[in-house]
Amino acid sequence: MRLIMADDRRFTLRQLLTTKYEELKRKLTRRLGSAETAAEVLHETYLRLDGVVELGSVRNPDGLLYRIALNVAMDGYRADARWLRRAELEALTRGEEDQLTPERIVVARSEIAMLEGALAEMPARRRAIFTAALVEDVPYRTIAARFGVSVRLVEREVRKALDHAGERLEKVEPHGSLSRETRVEKAIGK
Repeated sequence: MRLIMADDRRFTLRQLLTTKYEELKRKLTRRLGSAETAAEVLHETYLRLDGVVELGSVRNPDGLLYRIALNVAMDGYRADARWLRRAELEALTRGEEDQLTPERIVVARSEIAMLEGALAEMPARRRAIFTAALVEDVPYRTIAARFGVSVRLVEREVRKALDHAGERLEKVEPHGSLSRETRVEKAIGK
């Protein structure tokens, strides 16, 4: 009975989100400074409602939706900030000139083989998004439109693909000085 009530509340919150979408989007746009980000946050909020375990009695459903959306936005900003700091550090380490030695050629070939294996293990959509983003250099917005998903989902799929490929590459160079993402990018020629 309790599970049914929680499902009813989730359904009600989803209906409210759908009904008040434009109003919430305007409010979030003012707060976040971008209509596109507000739309992505609302999309993620809709999906996140599944993860809300305990809803209890909701006195202010509008306020709850807005609070969940703000939490989604904060999570996204934190993830973006971590990604940027890591990318900046990796850019500094790439400044050194790579010298081509027979050992590095063997390692590079092994990394390429591992990357191909990792790609084959990925779900088709993740593999296609990863290939479009990192190999073909297609902008995330274009990829999102192509697959009918949000830009945030594209970012998440690319991160998952990088993590998976990085785990496979660690088998070639278990404790290298470069991060997983850098090794993956080097293996694909970025």
